[in-house]
Amino acid sequence: MRAADAATLADASFQLYVSPRPEEMGGAIPRIAKVFARRDVRSFKVGRDLHGLLRADKIVACFAARRSGPGRGCAVWR
Repeated sequence: MRAADAATLADASFQLYVSPRPEEMGGAIPRIAKVFARRDVRSFKVGRDLHGLLRADKIVACFAARRSGPGRGCAVWR
């Protein structure tokens, strides 16, 4: 592996897809925001219109390191 490839891998981000049901979006957003604040979410995006909010990937959170993201964040939703 080249040094440039190793650096790219070290900077890789991990993503968590959050997909509440459309009828639950209003109540889910505040809960999701609290979890994102506790889990070191680097950035996130939310569907911008009705089409975007009906997609399975309506909310995507990006983490700088796996230990703060999906492996631990998923337990919150169970």
